[in-house]
Amino acid sequence: MNINTLFGGKVVVFGGDFRQTLPIVQNGSKDDFINENLLNSPIWSQLEKYQLLQNMRARTDPAFYKHLLKIGDGRETTNEHGKIEIPKSFLIPFTNEKDSLNILSKTIHPNFNMFSEDISSITSRVILTTKNDFVAEINQMLIDRFPGDAITFVGIDETIDPRDQTEYEDFLHTLNPSGLPPYRLILKQNCPVILLRNLNPSKGLCNDTRLICLDFKTQVISAKIASGDFKGSHKMTQHLLIHQMTPETPLWTCKVQIVDIYGPAESKEKKEYQTKATVYANDIPSYQKRIKLYHTFRITGGRAQTPYLRYENSMSAFNWVLDKKSIIDPIKKDDVDALLPPTKLNVTSFADIKRNVAQTMATDLTKKEFVIHTNKCSSFCSKQNLTFTIWEKGIIENEGRKLLHQFREYPVILARRIGASRYNGVSLTTKFDTTIQIDPPYPQRRKL
Repeated sequence: MNINTLFGGKVVVFGGDFRQTLPIVQNGSKDDFINENLLNSPIWSQLEKYQLLQNMRARTDPAFYKHLLKIGDGRETTNEHGKIEIPKSFLIPFTNEKDSLNILSKTIHPNFNMFSEDISSITSRVILTTKNDFVAEINQMLIDRFPGDAITFVGIDETIDPRDQTEYEDFLHTLNPSGLPPYRLILKQNCPVILLRNLNPSKGLCNDTRLICLDFKTQVISAKIASGDFKGSHKMTQHLLIHQMTPETPLWTCKVQIVDIYGPAESKEKKEYQTKATVYANDIPSYQKRIKLYHTFRITGGRAQTPYLRYENSMSAFNWVLDKKSIIDPIKKDDVDALLPPTKLNVTSFADIKRNVAQTMATDLTKKEFVIHTNKCSSFCSKQNLTFTIWEKGIIENEGRKLLHQFREYPVILARRIGASRYNGVSLTTKFDTTIQIDPPYPQRRKL
């Protein structure tokens, strides 16, 4: 078109709070984020600027409104570390997690009996959290305090193959996919709920619409819109299947990752299905850069053999040996997000390690499942002096190096297949098949 004007003369609108919402730069520093800001773009000087003058959400709280403006303008005072100090009137004192959450909920919602009569007062208050796990915990605490009889709606989870239903049904109940309600939804009359899907935008039924529960049937929740242009509207929309509400996700499935299918006390038949890929001697350096922990590879050209005496272990009757003739092709990630490690753990208490110090595998000493609210957790979490020795060169150069850097931060360390012995006291020792995770992404880590 031979037009030299910006965007060819078309009207383009840029919006956002450039001071508080910075662009994302993968593995970037603070300077990288600032440099990618629109304000540093060469077209910034050619744009017309319009500013919003009033914070509509905070206008009913002048003190909070002025505090936000000062932070945004960079005029708020800082301490000797260059950090902004939040006024104490905005903070909830922390004693322990349970008591502090109770104080927070009573500060935001001091009287649920009053709220059940004045609907607008409850819909103007909200507790924001950073993770869905916290949302479920706080919701349960608030619904327990809310007056009235609780009604429980239970979801239905089905496996794609009906033959797997019995084995995986309980596991599916523990999942909470984004955009769907929990498996057990507990509600009470006049309690607020938030719509998670755009059901009928023309009638005000959009994602994040707040509603008030009026009545409950076996499979129907009757609710009215609590705020906005459609406030008080109570219209029954048509019955929609999950596939109609989520057209961008035509098939809801769950990707399952099997990590440790057999326990340490396997039968001979089970051992035949287990294989360990092993690299020996001079071939190790060439594989260290090619194989990464928790990545997936397609391997061909290996040879099977009984393990050498010093590398025998209870996990496998045979070793699959990889050498220079083996071909390793990385399998690219598919559209499905990578799975988190499993959340059900077998752990060993310190007392069990001391009693079984002669055993080879510390993680084989107990079969009890890791449950947060048990006496086992308290013994597992108690501070006891143990020596942790790293022997294998591969672990020293990888997980071990990261571990040494993070020791001062008191990380949560998850180690699998470690040996227990006596070396200057009780010693936990890495072996050639040891795996270590530092601050693993498990919900239980926050409890620890």
